[in-house]
Amino acid sequence: MISLLWVFTRSASTFALGLMFWNAYLTQMGYLESTDLVRQVLVPAALTGGVLTVVHFLVARTRGVVADFAVEQRAQVELPSAGNLATVVVEISQAKPWKLVSRSETEATFRSGFRSGFSFGEVIQLSLKGQKAIISSKPLFPLTTADFGQNFVNVRSLAGLLSSSPR
Repeated sequence: MISLLWVFTRSASTFALGLMFWNAYLTQMGYLESTDLVRQVLVPAALTGGVLTVVHFLVARTRGVVADFAVEQRAQVELPSAGNLATVVVEISQAKPWKLVSRSETEATFRSGFRSGFSFGEVIQLSLKGQKAIISSKPLFPLTTADFGQNFVNVRSLAGLLSSSPR
């Protein structure tokens, strides 16, 4: 519930800020006499934030999100055997359309591009520690307020791939 409140607050405040600048510009140019802050900024921002939050909630629910509706998702997975990162990266590259951005001995970072209307891309990080894999997925664009469950799908599919494939 807190993550839905965060989606609403972030989207409404971003929209309100844009409307305030737009109204200030129109007032300065002489197109508006004055700005009625409540009627011209706060009400449209609250309505837009509310609609975006409801759409985000409904689409994310259909994609499997049950509890955490935040745009950044994390998971920890037990591997069937101690994982070799090079082998895991090859498996992921064959199974997913993600681009490998960086790799160290224990961590790999992937980036996905614009694939659907749900996201502009994501940054997927994988960290191996013995027989545990820590997966995180977050939006590529830092001001993303709603991902419609795309990062949840990334984490869930990568967790399934890692837990089912033998190394």
